[in-house]
Amino acid sequence: RPVPSVFPPSPNPSLRGDFRSIPPEKKTTERMRGGTVQINWHDLQPVLTLDFHPVSRRLATGGGDHDIKIWAIASDESEEKLPTASYVSSLSSHSSAVNVLRFSPSGENLASGADGGGIILWTLHSTDDGEAWKIHKSLLFHRKDVLDLQWSSDGSYLVSASVDNSCIIWDANKGVVQQMLEGHLHYVQGVAWDPLGQYIASLSSDRTCKIYANKPQGKSKNTEKMNFVCQHTLVKAELQNHDESKPPVKTHLFHDETLPSFFRRLAWSPDGSFLVLPAGIIILPRAHNLAHLHHILYPINKFCSLLYLNQACANTHLK
Repeated sequence: RPVPSVFPPSPNPSLRGDFRSIPPEKKTTERMRGGTVQINWHDLQPVLTLDFHPVSRRLATGGGDHDIKIWAIASDESEEKLPTASYVSSLSSHSSAVNVLRFSPSGENLASGADGGGIILWTLHSTDDGEAWKIHKSLLFHRKDVLDLQWSSDGSYLVSASVDNSCIIWDANKGVVQQMLEGHLHYVQGVAWDPLGQYIASLSSDRTCKIYANKPQGKSKNTEKMNFVCQHTLVKAELQNHDESKPPVKTHLFHDETLPSFFRRLAWSPDGSFLVLPAGIIILPRAHNLAHLHHILYPINKFCSLLYLNQACANTHLK
């Protein structure tokens, strides 16, 4: 009997997708040749970042074409139909590749970071036609590319990571620098603010992860002034030597700058108990070979690590 078309033509031409249905002469019970469906959202340029709106069904994407695109995601509650993505608008104020996009927790703001160090804060406005994202603040202090961004849990502050080896905490309402976090010796490729607001973690190609704790100093207008201080620098781990007569083996936790990746974006669990770090490595004492993995830190006040590789797990102590 006839086989139905798997990918019908898109009703939305703005997607510019290549939805190819099966030719009529091939709609038989005979073996069919499959193919990959491609949707070119950013003029064939790399898509480097995306983020879902926390409230509405909106998706923001950014990439090498210097553009930010907003999409409306629709899905059938009955799950009988596949979700669809419809183009809504473009935000075109960056003059270089957009590396990272992050909606604020409330969804009222969108932060975008790009090559060259530019950060733009966008604010959502209601219009007669529906909605529009307009520039609220331009944050200019980083000297080189911005690779990661993260909002504080209340949306009042933003932390950025850059190729200039630094992180910056911004006052999102005033658009000014609140504090600079320095100490990394190479590119800072990932940053994460824990949901409880107690810690900021940064990951760099200098093979270290730094954990900054908030130690407020004094008060400003009856509010404690934010002050993040480096509390831990994670560099190496001690692994039990297979020869018990020898001391534990120390090994680096992270890849060096030769890792072929733009980003090392780390993430906290929703309750702030766990921190997941990419770009991890470990040299297994018995095999003497290199293993690639993610590190999971728990609980954060003790900084123990679970190293997951395939289906194997090993406990280590961080130094």
